[in-house]
Amino acid sequence: MPSTSTAHDNGNFRNDFDPSGPRIASGANGNYPATSCTRVWMITYFLDATADPKHPMLMRAVNFNAPQPVAETLENLQFLTILRMAPRQRR
Repeated sequence: MPSTSTAHDNGNFRNDFDPSGPRIASGANGNYPATSCTRVWMITYFLDATADPKHPMLMRAVNFNAPQPVAETLENLQFLTILRMAPRQRR
């Protein structure tokens, strides 16, 4: 039986938890279909200038855990984002 604990669910991802078990439709013969799982890591970066506005810190939080400093006293932080579209497929 799956765990019914939501104590570590800080993101409220399991707010519709069903204690009777997973919500997987079974086939006519009662067997479950092939299934795969993927672990998702939610990593958040942000600037924290609340403690000392003259020395902001780059912070990193993983899966709603306490943020950890990554860099201190940033002077010239720049980001470059490149998005590439997948080529169109012919139908």
